[in-house]
Amino acid sequence: MLTRAMILVTVSTCTMIYALTATVVNVALPQLQGALSATPDQIAWVVTLNVIATAVMTPMTGWLVGRLGE
Repeated sequence: MLTRAMILVTVSTCTMIYALTATVVNVALPQLQGALSATPDQIAWVVTLNVIATAVMTPMTGWLVGRLGE
């Protein structure tokens, strides 16, 4: 039972952290663009890489839950 609770807490925490980082990245885009003298196309890569990181880690999370949850 402890393992299931730990998995629930871990997955919930990761979900909250992702939502927080997505919000922070989107709010900070204008400041990042100005500080780095980046074009809109260049700064769009920040959002793209955030989505790619999520796409890579989501299947790993499913695998981990399947492996540890039983």
